[in-house]
Amino acid sequence: MGAGSERNEPCRCGSGKKFKKCCWDRDRHGRPSAPTVPPEVRAEWVRREHEEAGRRRRFGDIRSLITTTHQGYRFIAVGSRLYYNKNWRTFTDFLLFYIRDVMGNDWWTAEQANKGYERHPILKWHDRWVEASKTARREEGGIVSGIPDGLMSALMLLAYDLYVLRDHAKLQDEVVQRLRIRDQFQGARYELFVAATFVRAGFDFAYEDESDTKKKHAEFIATHKSSGLVVAVEAKARQRVVRAPFDITSIRPGVKQLLVSAAEKRPAQPLIVFLELSLPPEPADQPPSWVPEVDAVVVDIAQDNQGRSPFGAVLFTNRPHIYGQLDQPDPAKHYYAVWATSSPVPQAIIDALGEAAAQYGNVPSKFPDDFPRKQVDEGGGGNR
Repeated sequence: MGAGSERNEPCRCGSGKKFKKCCWDRDRHGRPSAPTVPPEVRAEWVRREHEEAGRRRRFGDIRSLITTTHQGYRFIAVGSRLYYNKNWRTFTDFLLFYIRDVMGNDWWTAEQANKGYERHPILKWHDRWVEASKTARREEGGIVSGIPDGLMSALMLLAYDLYVLRDHAKLQDEVVQRLRIRDQFQGARYELFVAATFVRAGFDFAYEDESDTKKKHAEFIATHKSSGLVVAVEAKARQRVVRAPFDITSIRPGVKQLLVSAAEKRPAQPLIVFLELSLPPEPADQPPSWVPEVDAVVVDIAQDNQGRSPFGAVLFTNRPHIYGQLDQPDPAKHYYAVWATSSPVPQAIIDALGEAAAQYGNVPSKFPDDFPRKQVDEGGGGNR
């Protein structure tokens, strides 16, 4: 091989650059070049990259869990906070502690004294978890094992969204306060889901200044970190009483009112609306029956707006945890996006948001150091 061709070969130090752009100059001046990277080091690097890619496919664009053990204690970093305990054998154990910590021990203790209808939904979900744990199968070391039902999943997914948002410095005290109030809980819970979905989809965002009463505000302004696209985001949740059978045609008036309210915000940026339908569950292997109804609603709003849609996109979600049956798996979730062909939001961004919404439901149960050194499982989320 001639000297000229060698200079254009990949550098033997493993940097990925050409030899002439990396260690060639040091070789010319008699300084030692970087040593060749041993094969086992390269293999370990590839393995870790593969694991990280698998983790992102499953959980989205979120930070890796920062945790370690020392002198019998499990340490976990959540944003700027450090938690530790001797009794957290699984990440699930930590999340059960964490949701109580976020909600506040005084509030939790006060709510425990309430009964029946007066009991907060979070406490009802936690009661279900405790009751199911009494009869659940025990693995080696006494770890509880089983498939969570709808209410148990609702508890764990709320705890995980609270973890993700605080770990990314996006958890607002005001939203936590609204979570504590029963008649504001559902709306606040959905805002947390939407915010966590944007984190998973690779967005950074800033909440609007609600103290500025001169104009209406969206929930937050989000910037896609890869493309630089800036959008305004609004979250709306339909509140319903759980009952069956349900007349699907009755969805139209309530949904249209919520979307018109969102469109009235008139942000300077393209508007993306997330809307929770709160409908009974439907089979996971087929499109939900409500799709024609929500399509018609979006068309109606565009016609009322001189034929132009006021939305960059609308993402309808249905996460029917509360319709779940005891001892049955969490009901199937559905996600459906609608956007005009003239939308300023690229389809790739809408697809990313849909994928991030479908990752809702994926919560690590173990700590990273508990997994064998192999490819991360790619399990799925909700249906889309």
